[in-house]
Amino acid sequence: MRSSPRRPLRGVVGKVHLLPERLAAPPARPWIRIAGSMTRAVASACGNAPTVVPCYEGPDRLQPFEARALGVSQRRRAYAREIALCVGSLNLVLARTVTLMQDPALPMLRGLNRTPLAEVLFVDPAWRRPGPGLALEQRPTPCEPALTGRMCLWRRRRGGSLLVQEYFLPALLQYTPAREIS
Repeated sequence: MRSSPRRPLRGVVGKVHLLPERLAAPPARPWIRIAGSMTRAVASACGNAPTVVPCYEGPDRLQPFEARALGVSQRRRAYAREIALCVGSLNLVLARTVTLMQDPALPMLRGLNRTPLAEVLFVDPAWRRPGPGLALEQRPTPCEPALTGRMCLWRRRRGGSLLVQEYFLPALLQYTPAREIS
């Protein structure tokens, strides 16, 4: 059954580390390699369009790895959007997008509501990913298994940066993405 706790990623982000893709869980590797939209890849693999379930949106602290990826001090004020990507009653992906409070991208991020971020990033040619996604792993705890995911930094030509993290839930790893999704 689908449930969306207010902050599903609240306890996760402080325990995240980057890892070489080859060390990621084998079922997660094809999802890490997706060059295009995660939303489209999930729709293609599952046969149904996913829905965005907002979990949290507002001011938040940058985690150390987020500050490093954005190239700023961890003390900078940030804004976070956390969502669950679901198909039917299945939670498949938890995603967290962060930007700085003074970033030109903030109004766009604030206005998304239930719209997938991909509908902006993959449509507006001003947005670019300077490199491939990096594999992430949330360290396991006695009560929670490890979550594997990916992190992508997006930059807009006219100014603006977004750090997008996507964590793959066990239900997603039962599917295999199509080879080329853009």
